[in-house]
Amino acid sequence: MDIGVVNIKGGVGKTTTSVTLAAVLQTKGATVLFDGDPSHNALAWQTRGNGFPFRIADLRQARKMVGTFVHSVTDTGLAPTDDDLKFLAEACDLMIVPTTPRPLDTDGLKQTIQAFQRLKVTHYKVLITSMPPANEPEGAELMGILKELEVPLFKTAIPRLKAFVKASGTGQIVSEVKDPRAERGWDAYVAVGKESLAYVANR
Repeated sequence: MDIGVVNIKGGVGKTTTSVTLAAVLQTKGATVLFDGDPSHNALAWQTRGNGFPFRIADLRQARKMVGTFVHSVTDTGLAPTDDDLKFLAEACDLMIVPTTPRPLDTDGLKQTIQAFQRLKVTHYKVLITSMPPANEPEGAELMGILKELEVPLFKTAIPRLKAFVKASGTGQIVSEVKDPRAERGWDAYVAVGKESLAYVANR
């Protein structure tokens, strides 16, 4: 399965999603994460620790690795062009669009979906990240709006946890972090991985 993680806006959890989902998929088969972000945030994350359980490579190496791995995840940078999005969509089985419930981030989500509509890309799903607790209604409100608009949406939302910040700061996967809520974050991405595999299997 080949996954692209995209959003025109930054700061929405693209790299966290790419890294953690790649770790989940590695438990199912050999996985590579292609770092297509000019800032190389995923590569930088890895260098702060003892390495990841999966392969990580620059996106420019992708063609050389075709057929080498069971799964691939491609992390992307800010403001990809329509040509970039079209190229990635053609190479991927599923495009994941992370977004937080913050208003500025939902603006980026809207722009990304509009780009997909222009390009006639339909194989995408929105993933709500940094989902706040129930006493903060923004997350549930966004989920309700997206469902009402029939936007393809993951059933699972990624909770807002400090464990993800700790993981990126120490070069670890969230499942390795010593934090009482780290398991909750990992389990959420395991659920996203299962949803992704089921989606691709049924396309």
